Amino acid sequence: MDAQLLEKYFSGSCTPAEELAVLKWFKTKNLNADQEQDLYRIWQETNGEGLASDTEMNPADVLKRILRAIEEEELSAEPDQAAATAQPPSVPRRWLWWSAAAAAVIFLVVRFAGMDHIKQPEPAKILQVAAPYGARKLVRLEDGSLIHLHSGSRITYPDHFYGNKREVELIGEAYFTIKRDSLRPFMVRSGQLLTQVLGTTFNVKYRRNANNIAVSLASGSVEIRQIGGKHNGQTARLIPGEQLVFTETNQAFTISPYDRDEVFGWQNGLLSFKKSSLADVVEKLENWYGVQIELKGKFPQANKAWQYSGSYENQSLANVLTGISFVKQFTFEINGKVVIMNFK
Repeated sequence: MDAQLLEKYFSGSCTPAEELAVLKWFKTKNLNADQEQDLYRIWQETNGEGLASDTEMNPADVLKRILRAIEEEELSAEPDQAAATAQPPSVPRRWLWWSAAAAAVIFLVVRFAGMDHIKQPEPAKILQVAAPYGARKLVRLEDGSLIHLHSGSRITYPDHFYGNKREVELIGEAYFTIKRDSLRPFMVRSGQLLTQVLGTTFNVKYRRNANNIAVSLASGSVEIRQIGGKHNGQTARLIPGEQLVFTETNQAFTISPYDRDEVFGWQNGLLSFKKSSLADVVEKLENWYGVQIELKGKFPQANKAWQYSGSYENQSLANVLTGISFVKQFTFEINGKVVIMNFK
């Protein structure tokens, strides 16, 4: 049963056919975990009206009495075919009360009578998957969404999404392919940013030692909100082909086009640099290959004094360093997991 249809029913705005569908569903008593939560919420909103004396009885007996009353209401209120096509009948107010009561008692039966075929949802288990430096991982969520984790990244998520949202937390970089669910938006927490989508593909990059957080949209749409900080609550929306960069030092959003190979290429083994500073090149190489790089000699101190552009597809560390050193004039040594770049 759709939670929106339940809310529509209790507001008295259902069609006669929808009302009968809701009542018949109440009688089946085959509720899943999400439906039990919806009924409990509705029960809370009705404040248990009219149930003070009933709750002192056996819940199963109360449930039978309510379902019997619903059947009687169905028989007395069901219109003939001609009347149904001419003008929909009004909804008996008792139906609303009996349905609210049924929702409340079903909850009580679940909670106190221990019915075998209706179980309370168990608390979600919090899972965590990490891709070590030099490796990548694919994570499949229970709703069918996919998360491609870049090296040196970690995703934290529940084994099952309860309630009206799907939320995960990212440290590092990941590419998301999200299954659409209009009733449960998907949210990614990454530092001071909360990215919310219904169903789309996008990339989030959040390295704790970096000053920037970047969200790049491939398809669909996303809404990004700052959580905490100087401009708490500021929001922005992206369209495909746009990238939002949040700078922590000035707490500002910047939206601009991006290079697809530079942002998404890592999934296909493409290591791309575009006017990258020495610090950016070092960071990418360390994350990509799982090494530690030491700089020696007269290397440039200011990032603007050193820029490099180039792409390498499924290349070894030695080949990449050879290509960069040919342009930037340095030598290098690879000693296991330690790389020394010597500048003249």
